[in-house]
Amino acid sequence: MPLILPPALRKGDIVRVVAPAGPFDPEKMEAGLEILRQRGLELVLRQDVFSRHWYMAGDDDRRLSELQEALDDPDTRAVWAIRGGYGTMRLLARLDLSRLTISPKLLIGFSDFTAVHAVSSLAGLASVHGPMVAGLSSATPEALERLWKLLFSPSTPEPVDFEPTVIRGGSCHGKLLGGNLSLLTRLLGTPFQPNLDGAILLIEDVGEAPYRLDRMLTHLELAGSNRRLTGVVVGEMTGCEVKNADHGSIDVLEEKLSRWNVPVVAGLPIGHGKMNLPIPLGLEAELDCCSGRLSFKGPLVTPR
Repeated sequence: MPLILPPALRKGDIVRVVAPAGPFDPEKMEAGLEILRQRGLELVLRQDVFSRHWYMAGDDDRRLSELQEALDDPDTRAVWAIRGGYGTMRLLARLDLSRLTISPKLLIGFSDFTAVHAVSSLAGLASVHGPMVAGLSSATPEALERLWKLLFSPSTPEPVDFEPTVIRGGSCHGKLLGGNLSLLTRLLGTPFQPNLDGAILLIEDVGEAPYRLDRMLTHLELAGSNRRLTGVVVGEMTGCEVKNADHGSIDVLEEKLSRWNVPVVAGLPIGHGKMNLPIPLGLEAELDCCSGRLSFKGPLVTPR
């Protein structure tokens, strides 16, 4: 299946801002919206975006209709999640991506938005794992600079260089897929799990104790999802340590992932930490564990 790339953004483009998961801090959202306005983007939000239902930004029907409208609108150039939390996977069974493949647009977010990245990859669409609207005001200048280049420039994305923790050495190449580990494992055994054959798997998480990370990695093993990977890159495991324990998240990662017979490296500044560098998902990538470099082949967006 040929990869479908969205057009590059430019000033005046319409960006739909959506809340398919949890409720959000209105002040943080407004601060993020102002950053996007400064880039010359025209922002569209539904009036019911402030709705709440339990731990979600409104009931399923509200969140689904908001996301579906954004995906279907031919004039929209990007769909940007306000925040994560939980709730996006509840929408997948009724989500229709058919118009999105005809009129592709940038899909931007991470964490719970991994559910959208997963189904978009199945449809052959590239997407952006990166800061959400409510997190833009706390994003680092480096992350923002990289984000604008990804979205506005039809050139090959710059490589990500990082201080590597090599779990299993080597280099590899393949399509970069993945995102939040908790979300990915919840999609196993469903029609929405991404096809990881020949892929470099990206994983990150937040607030998961080491034994939970162990359980999720074991789940991937038992499902056979690790067998045809070409490599693994581990982003930040934020808030995943247990006080006074004789082990940490890196110990679990090293024990489990060193057995996967592919190059594995940790230390990418991607996820719920301070940096969260935006990266393209779906593009062919090359990983060099020794040097700590993740590079990409070809652009994320097409020229206009």
